[in-house]
Amino acid sequence: EARQPEAISYTQPTAAGAVREAVFAWQQAKPLQESEGCIAASMVAPCPPGVPLLIPGERIAPEHLVWMKKIGICFVNVLK
Repeated sequence: EARQPEAISYTQPTAAGAVREAVFAWQQAKPLQESEGCIAASMVAPCPPGVPLLIPGERIAPEHLVWMKKIGICFVNVLK
């Protein structure tokens, strides 16, 4: 029997700033469990399929932490 894919519950991230501003701002790597509410400074895109969960300038919500933990991400770059 073919394995069924896991159902995805995902909320559209909230833009907290411009992508360009976030990419060129001061950044720091934070442990995943400390990054809720922070603003992403780099793209989070697991491969495969390479579809971004977050792009720079988006606020990290609790459901993003669940998905990043599932795919093995331990640290995330955020704005200082």
